[in-house]
Amino acid sequence: MKYFFGRKEETNGYARFEGVCVEADTLEFAIYKFAYTEDNIYKYLSDYSLSEYNSDLNKYVLKDGCYDKAEINIYVDKETDRELVKTIKISELESFNFDDVEKQLSSKGQKTDTQEIALLKNDELNSYSENLPSEFKEGKIKTVKDFNDCRTQIEMKMAELEKIKQGLQLQIDEMEKWLKAKYRVICAYETYLGTKEEVVELIGEGKTSNEPIHLYHAVRFMDEEYGIVNLEKITETTWVKQDDFDYRNIDLFDDWITKNYKMFIPSERGIVMWRIKRRGKDYNDKWADMVCNYYNSNCYFLIRNGERLYRIFSDVDSKDDTMFPTEEQSIQAGKKWYEEKGFDRETFEENTLPWKYILVAIQGILDRTNILGTDCQFKTNLLCGLFDKEKIILVRDMERDNLIGDNTMPKWYDYLKENRKKTKIGDRIIITDLYGDKNIYRGGTDDVGFISYHHMDWRRHYVGIPSRNKVYEIKDYNEDWGYKILYFEERWYGDIKKKRTALWLSDFEFFNISQTTEEDIKYYLNDRRERQNYLDMIPTMKLAYMYFKTKAYEREDYFKEHFMDN
Repeated sequence: MKYFFGRKEETNGYARFEGVCVEADTLEFAIYKFAYTEDNIYKYLSDYSLSEYNSDLNKYVLKDGCYDKAEINIYVDKETDRELVKTIKISELESFNFDDVEKQLSSKGQKTDTQEIALLKNDELNSYSENLPSEFKEGKIKTVKDFNDCRTQIEMKMAELEKIKQGLQLQIDEMEKWLKAKYRVICAYETYLGTKEEVVELIGEGKTSNEPIHLYHAVRFMDEEYGIVNLEKITETTWVKQDDFDYRNIDLFDDWITKNYKMFIPSERGIVMWRIKRRGKDYNDKWADMVCNYYNSNCYFLIRNGERLYRIFSDVDSKDDTMFPTEEQSIQAGKKWYEEKGFDRETFEENTLPWKYILVAIQGILDRTNILGTDCQFKTNLLCGLFDKEKIILVRDMERDNLIGDNTMPKWYDYLKENRKKTKIGDRIIITDLYGDKNIYRGGTDDVGFISYHHMDWRRHYVGIPSRNKVYEIKDYNEDWGYKILYFEERWYGDIKKKRTALWLSDFEFFNISQTTEEDIKYYLNDRRERQNYLDMIPTMKLAYMYFKTKAYEREDYFKEHFMDN
């Protein structure tokens, strides 16, 4: 039978019970069971105003002077409701003597049962006797109240120890903050002194300049700028995909930048910060990913002084895409901005730290070297904003309003979404991404998710995937399956199926070149606001641009030879 210990509360005609349910054959045994097993009986008083929650002990306790008034209602479960069968006082509940109750219950059992229980009792109690408090060993724990009082005393001691522990933890936290601050000071000294700097003289001869030093706001990314398509130089024989750029190609970048540095530093004296890659590269090996992408995150200062050019490695990291804060994120305005959003000073310091190290590194270059001349040596304090505005100019070319672009076209991914919505049967598309193609090897995949998602033959254990360097035609459309294309499937052993394989694409997996124009492609490739999307855009846009430039849409034979999967 089920007995419910607690109270009944009625609100707007609805009854709600708060308490604990105990299963027992009799009410008497249910009371014993509740008294022995429930560790917070004061939580279920019929009058909850007689108890209060003690946060130190993490449980309910009786208020002073309420012991004799406190009682608990006992209900029995019926088919449709719970019926009150007894109200028992806390004083009675806690007065149960463990030995008396044990004798009373054993007298009701059979002889064999009591013998088995006696053996169980010896085994159970003996196993815990070594760690029990002294009150148990001295025989002072007779009743439930004795037990609860002893436990409360122990819990109070534990609460005191917890407060001591928390106090000590606060001291440890403060010590760690102090140590972190000391470490940051050391890092700042190292950054200023250039202990890890590597200076490469790209152009060491030529006139220097006394023009103001321009610090360019935007951080450039080598893989995006070096790897960008030069539209004017694309021909029918030079539009193939370039190899991905990483830290091993710095010499290629050096050779390229010596011919193009004026594009990025048009002033006679200036500094632009470069990072090798905006995002990590997948090297198909976890260890290689970790090591190589560590080097791919390296930052460099490209410094121009008249006709001379230098590339300096510095052990700093770029904050977002900027070398110093935007106007919105400036040190003073940024502090207010963070505080308004509920951040504390420590969080603010963490967020601005990368910018501070960059400014310290530049300060060190100005003070320690004559790369940019000597007119600013020990006369500026970039970190505090103390410098001659006629000698050092902050070029805010990363402010959204200053970015090159006429704002007449939507952002790239918004444009891509609208482009895909217009797709119809007969349109020509380029594959941009394939769901589930992460486990590709030898031009194919054995991923069950890829096969089922694209509604291919479920019995296949390996499929070759379509190329991203080809143009496909939409053959069919199904509301549930998406857009159907056909392609010649290449097997892992080099065999090509004579019959085309069908694959169903979702609308996020392709770019529709039948619903775009050459002018749109040129716009997005020249819109600097979309620089962060270049690595996703370039392979697709190069192929699309070549499709239009060669007028492949009018030259069917040329299209089949150079673009079609055949």
